[in-house]
Amino acid sequence: MVHKPPTRLGLIFGLCVVLALAMLEIGLVVLILSSPVTALTILRSLLVVLALPVMGVVLYGLAGLSSASYSVDRNAIVISWGSGVQAIPMSDVKAILRGADLSRVVRFRGLVWPGCWIGRGRIEGVGAVRFFCTMPAESHLIISTSAGSYAISPENADRFMDLYAAQREMGVSQKIEPALTQTRILHRGFFCDRLALWLLVIGGILSCGLWVLVAVSFGGLPHTLPMHFDETGVPDRMGAPAQLFTLALLGTVAWLVDGILGYVVYRRARERMGAYLLWGAAASLQILLWAAIRGLTAI
Repeated sequence: MVHKPPTRLGLIFGLCVVLALAMLEIGLVVLILSSPVTALTILRSLLVVLALPVMGVVLYGLAGLSSASYSVDRNAIVISWGSGVQAIPMSDVKAILRGADLSRVVRFRGLVWPGCWIGRGRIEGVGAVRFFCTMPAESHLIISTSAGSYAISPENADRFMDLYAAQREMGVSQKIEPALTQTRILHRGFFCDRLALWLLVIGGILSCGLWVLVAVSFGGLPHTLPMHFDETGVPDRMGAPAQLFTLALLGTVAWLVDGILGYVVYRRARERMGAYLLWGAAASLQILLWAAIRGLTAI
């Protein structure tokens, strides 16, 4: 039987954080493009870049919450969270303890916000624990095994405990590998695909390099730069140097969008060549933007 943890609070809070970060990104870009160029321009540009991985981490946590579940049968307790599936053999379970009866959690590392506890920590008297929870520590159930402990938070802890007792009384009918971890992403081969990883890493490095190039060149630029040329090579449109940050932002957004689309194509459509083309196009765009920015700053 599958038990779902209460995820409403965690999902709402996480979505609010993503929305706030998105509004911050939009506001910073507007300020970069509309305000006079000062030292704050570089700071705002760095904040735009730094906010993107934070948003990615929160989205990762939301993906885990949206698919979180716990199931128990006579052979194993299975924790599903995001792309990971943790199978705990019933024969390895020594006891299930209630968080309200235990000491506090210490040295926790992972994602924590209201309605989300995912990571690793220690509980005094228990030891190392992996957390897959959505409620406060006093509502956790701690599955203690010979290989380690796992914290879960089913919506109805009493019903989960009754089901566990009934299934354990039936006895094991099939041997399960101890502490088996199955990661769906790894199973599909994405993180073992060197070409995919290299294309994404190269595109990301080039994208970050665009921001460094603009920031380093910015101090020595004139008040206006030629932004477009006619067919004879004569500038026909001028612009402020701050517009170079727009080019860097374009490269970062293109890398992120193509990266996400390529990953979706890679996993769901199973079209690796299409994913490679998307990631390669994103990396190629960074090179073109590098050439464009170098050309503009050299004039």
